[in-house]
Amino acid sequence: LQPTSSPKIGQQIYKTINCDYKMRMNSFFSLSLSILYFISLNAETILLDFTKSDISTTSSKWALTNDPVMGGVSFSSWIPDYDNQKGNWDGSVKIVPSLNAPGFCNLMSESKKWPDASGQTHLMIRARSTIPYDGFKVSLAADTLNQQFKCFKADFKMKSNGEWEEIAVPFSSFSNNWSSYTGEPITSCPSDPSVCPTEKNLKDISQIGFWMEGAEGSFYFELQNVRAGNGTAIM
Repeated sequence: LQPTSSPKIGQQIYKTINCDYKMRMNSFFSLSLSILYFISLNAETILLDFTKSDISTTSSKWALTNDPVMGGVSFSSWIPDYDNQKGNWDGSVKIVPSLNAPGFCNLMSESKKWPDASGQTHLMIRARSTIPYDGFKVSLAADTLNQQFKCFKADFKMKSNGEWEEIAVPFSSFSNNWSSYTGEPITSCPSDPSVCPTEKNLKDISQIGFWMEGAEGSFYFELQNVRAGNGTAIM
């Protein structure tokens, strides 16, 4: 008997081998991403995290300051939701009648010794927004008695598409010389290093804050965690 060869059988064997190879490569790629994500998280400093079972990392007492303290009509509410591993902040920034300009809503943590963020380059925020808004800001207070208005503040952007977003805010974009009317820097960190957070400041963080400021409009902001890292994350 002479051996016979079938092109169809050969093609089927090739497809089977090729499919198995692709599956193995996909599994390897997924495993590699998982390892890199694990390494990334372990290289970061967690400041607060609603996904942790140990709620001591999120047990900060939060306080709200809205612009009615200066004659405005902005309002907001903050509700920690530990069951769903997030905090919910919603409200609306209104025009301050006496200024004819947008006011602000400010969410501030309690004053305490937060984890050491020195040696890192970015503040990392995992958050979700369902309403487009143009005035997202974040602040860090350190080595100051006036933690609300002498903190380091920076702008950040969100897609506000209802999906969780990973936001990396360079520490080099924070300034402690900013306008109390708009929240925008009077002196930027790149132009004057004296307004930038130092390594000592990053080690001595005493308060974390979020601001909706300088833009009129409603917002719905959900916060999951805040970390100090190198500006890259695999989510």
